[in-house]
Amino acid sequence: MESETKRSSRKDDWETLEREMATKFKDYVHNLYIAESSAMVLKGVDDYLKIAREKIKRHPQFANLYRDQRRDVATSIGGKYIKIWDTERGQRRAIHAFVDKITGDVLKAAGVNAPAKGARGNVLDKKYMDSLNRVFDTHGGHLYSRHSLSYNFKRDNRFK
Repeated sequence: MESETKRSSRKDDWETLEREMATKFKDYVHNLYIAESSAMVLKGVDDYLKIAREKIKRHPQFANLYRDQRRDVATSIGGKYIKIWDTERGQRRAIHAFVDKITGDVLKAAGVNAPAKGARGNVLDKKYMDSLNRVFDTHGGHLYSRHSLSYNFKRDNRFK
């Protein structure tokens, strides 16, 4: 009788150990994925900022005004999102966009602390970034859901 309880006890110990190891491995893989995707997203955000800075510098009507105001874009990293700020004279003025730290989705700002629903693009999507290079609007017009760039992104990614 005792040997039977010892066997069942050992079996329970092994099952518990297997569950713990599976959970730890799952957490390890998840953290590794987040670290890898975060690094790729940060590179994508840098590319987004390069496009924005180039468009600010070469704006057809407001280039001189933007230069006088020292207009630029900057980032701040929060828990879930990377905020892209419009700045003047080194001070943050408004949120330009939010970027999800894990997926790279570009979201229009609904306010200072929250994005609007629905991805308007993705910094990891080469096709989106190439299109953004052509149609980027310094005032954020490319972030509206009715803009052709957002529409094409949604259409292309509908069934993924």
